[in-house]
Amino acid sequence: MGLEHFPSKPGYTVCALAAANGGDNRNMRQQLRIARPVTDPARTAEMYCHGLALRVLASFRDHDGFDGIMVGSAEADYHLEFTRSRRHPITPSPTPEDLLVFYYPTESEWRVACERMEAAGFQAVGAFNPYWNVRGRSYADADGYRVVLQQSVWTPDAGRLLTDSIV
Repeated sequence: MGLEHFPSKPGYTVCALAAANGGDNRNMRQQLRIARPVTDPARTAEMYCHGLALRVLASFRDHDGFDGIMVGSAEADYHLEFTRSRRHPITPSPTPEDLLVFYYPTESEWRVACERMEAAGFQAVGAFNPYWNVRGRSYADADGYRVVLQQSVWTPDAGRLLTDSIV
């Protein structure tokens, strides 16, 4: 059964979990962890903490052969995890469309954030999708993972305009 079987309101689709809940997510706090294999978790965590004004939330060493560091903001419902396998190291292989996008509502906040990214060692890169070049700036970390700093505010209504032509 696809997500299209769980309509919420015209132009929107909700996930199966929300539909199974009767569409009521008010009492359910969801959190998101984005986990990425990297060549050097400490270096990557330092870059993201400095560049995005995050902090180390937790870390582990040799947990079933893995080392990792989680970074984020205590107030946010998301965090990033950077891991490395001691037993089976892999080479990170991100694509130009593997993006983390951070929205900054004011130009002054956005400019300060861009300066932090460059000072942290992120490399400014052109976006694969030209949309991100209009009001944003793209950066790559040491493993090639991309981060977009977008000078705008995202709302579900803004996303709806984009999905009207999809599917």
